Amino acid sequence: MTKKPKDGVQWQPDPVGYVALSERGLKMVNRILAKCDLVNRGYTDTDGNPSPCWEWLGGNSGNGDGAGRGYGRIKIDSQVSATHRVMFSCFHGYLPPKRDVDHKCHNRICCNPDHLESVTRLQNMNNQKRHK
Repeated sequence: MTKKPKDGVQWQPDPVGYVALSERGLKMVNRILAKCDLVNRGYTDTDGNPSPCWEWLGGNSGNGDGAGRGYGRIKIDSQVSATHRVMFSCFHGYLPPKRDVDHKCHNRICCNPDHLESVTRLQNMNNQKRHK
């Protein structure tokens, strides 16, 4: 399980289950984590242990439940990106085209890589319908 570090402590990668982070990737992760807060929303990992969300406190894509709304946004090299997609790529590797990053915790501002998975658009839409 990935744990967010205490305030002021830089995150160091635990290589088990994740891709190796480049220096640039480590900087992006720490930049995102600096604007996240640990919040327990009741999500549990596969072993039944509590797994808190890493909630993004920075800018987002607007309020509401509509498509594309409510997701964290960060500017990297003059391009705005979704924080959960950046974290997924940093921890899990390349995200193929036509793949969504699904929040298993159903929390759009969560950046915890343990809560993110690559799915097809259809799978993502079905997961949203089941959650509502």
